[in-house]
Amino acid sequence: MVVIFATVVVLNLLLVGHYFGPDIKFLVQTRVFSDIEPNCTPTTLPILSTPTSQYNASSDAIPNIVHYVWLINGREHFSLDFKTFISVYSASVYFQPDTIYIHTDATTEQWEHAKTQGDEPTRWTLGIPNVAHHRVSTLNHTLSCRRILKIEHKSDFVRTQQLHQYGGIYMDTDVIPLRDVKVLRESGIANIMGIETRERINNGLMICRPGSALLSIFMSEQHRIFDNRWTTHSVELLSTLAYRLQAVPAEVLILGIQAFTPSGWKKNDIETLFTPHTETGELSRGDGSLLEVPMSFQEAIDYWNGSEWEGRAEWEVDYSGSYAIHAFDGKPEGYWPKRVDLEYVMARQSNYARAVYPAVKHAVDAGIINKKLNEKDGRSVEQ
Repeated sequence: MVVIFATVVVLNLLLVGHYFGPDIKFLVQTRVFSDIEPNCTPTTLPILSTPTSQYNASSDAIPNIVHYVWLINGREHFSLDFKTFISVYSASVYFQPDTIYIHTDATTEQWEHAKTQGDEPTRWTLGIPNVAHHRVSTLNHTLSCRRILKIEHKSDFVRTQQLHQYGGIYMDTDVIPLRDVKVLRESGIANIMGIETRERINNGLMICRPGSALLSIFMSEQHRIFDNRWTTHSVELLSTLAYRLQAVPAEVLILGIQAFTPSGWKKNDIETLFTPHTETGELSRGDGSLLEVPMSFQEAIDYWNGSEWEGRAEWEVDYSGSYAIHAFDGKPEGYWPKRVDLEYVMARQSNYARAVYPAVKHAVDAGIINKKLNEKDGRSVEQ
């Protein structure tokens, strides 16, 4: 009887360790044992003055530079998926940026190997002409001596530092540009951001002038308040700063939720975006032309009166008022996307596929995606 009881206890412990081991480890590291870096002297990052009154739209437009952060965290190979390719290529064709930086801890040798020997999405992404490798080092602890335990949090600090130094457009790799943001970059406002659910600022897409007051404060305060929780140093801090600094002339523009985040991270949002509607035939209308932003009074009227949305499928979402989609792809079982590849996009039987189709078709036509397609239905054909 004792042996049976002991066996049951051991099996239960093994099951708990298997399913909850990482969470238990994180809780132990951050709550039971100290997450303070030993032999570290706390310090602060000075906040440098950047007078926004000297800026104007003609001479101080936000640089047309795009930033991504992709940390391999000790993995042997640098690899990107097809959804990341779609994001990067869409940024290239819609924004026409001077440079698209991928800030990474991967070495030059790892980058070059991925560029020539990696899988297809990786080679396609690194083969985009204006994509550039920028190697960065990651922080192990903050200036206030807090250990940074999660790779996602290390990425947060890289994001802020690079955007503060260079300015431009930062995007998460699951953000999909739908049109140019030039009118926002040249607005004369130092920082343009959008809200997500619960009126918080979404830090997945930020358009910022280098060394702006908001970024300078943000970069310093991240070190001070970081506590290894998920959003304390990121979305929560950024939201507080952005709303507070709206009072500073030309410092912050906060756009409505449809601008950058028309789709959220809840299960219903993810399924609405990604689930294919196989009962709907492949989209026959539209040639995949890139979207343009109305710039004049008459163009705005024509845009409103346009017939593009007449006869759309009942499930189809109108993203015509969005600059981008933050295409959150939840990980729990039962969520989509189960598979996002070239055939999934070319079929255009989901909201995601229809939104990204113009840029993907552009990549196919330009030879960036070097797959032969069936002329009738656009499906890939093995060569």
